[in-house]
Amino acid sequence: MDQAHAYMLLESALQRASDTPPEQLMARIGSPGSAETIFMNKQPAELEISVEWQDQAKRTVRIFAELFGPNTVGFDRCSESLVIQL
Repeated sequence: MDQAHAYMLLESALQRASDTPPEQLMARIGSPGSAETIFMNKQPAELEISVEWQDQAKRTVRIFAELFGPNTVGFDRCSESLVIQL
């Protein structure tokens, strides 16, 4: 998997997720991550987004983005996260 392309996709996914209204983000906390199949260089890859509380006061959330894709010997996993204040 092309690491540079993977991190570009992760950054874009995090930006889209951070634009989600706070009520919808909070509703996703504690739920399994949402997954979608995307294609990188004509190869399928799985993009998963999940949300967790960042602080005990429940004022900030951390959005996780993980990308699982093929490489020459198996699968690669790339991940990034973003903390936003509600």
